[in-house]
Amino acid sequence: MNSAIILAGGSGKRTNLKIPKQFVKIDGKKHIITYSFNSFNKNKNINEIIVVLPDENWVDVFNEELHCHHQSEFPKKIKFIQGGKTRSESSIIGLHACSEKTTNVLIHDAVRPFISQRLINEIIVKLTKYDAVIPALDCMDSIVKIKNNSFDYLDRKKIKYIQTPQGFNYKLIYSAYNNIKENINVFSDNMSALISYNPKVNYTFIDGESSNFKITTTEDIDKAKILLK
Repeated sequence: MNSAIILAGGSGKRTNLKIPKQFVKIDGKKHIITYSFNSFNKNKNINEIIVVLPDENWVDVFNEELHCHHQSEFPKKIKFIQGGKTRSESSIIGLHACSEKTTNVLIHDAVRPFISQRLINEIIVKLTKYDAVIPALDCMDSIVKIKNNSFDYLDRKKIKYIQTPQGFNYKLIYSAYNNIKENINVFSDNMSALISYNPKVNYTFIDGESSNFKITTTEDIDKAKILLK
């Protein structure tokens, strides 16, 4: 059984908007999060979707929207739940909400609205051979490490831009978050948490997609609007 967790608990402070960026309607009709949700909802390999939201108010909003649609539009098992104060805390809450039958889990940032079916399917296929599957992009720019008043060039061939969804063997990622002894909030993504707990985990990288960018600033929202025209 393949479960998808969509993390939508962030406050979106960097956009300086009145509401979290994942709830902005980039086409005047659909929330940013809705695009991520729809991608998983129409994928035949995904059995359930857990959406982790900032608070009970947003949980009520999305439950109400769900009830306003015909059941045939949402044939999967869907849960809207309240998350934690950080990404890691929301990840743990999402993992605990997964079905007891879950074997694989894909964890995705809600603010990456243009996730493709190819990416979802490739991750699921790779999870038959690996315990963790991470989409990544090659670095095309020069990279420098700045220290005091000097800097050093890094080998960009060894640099990757990490994306989501990140796919995992459910039992392994669940065990990692429940057994990590250090502060869980030091981890910037789910793979870093798993590697900290189990450095020998069997993982692989796959090609990410430039269209699968993360909406962080108002400029990113404008970019998304252009892509939807």
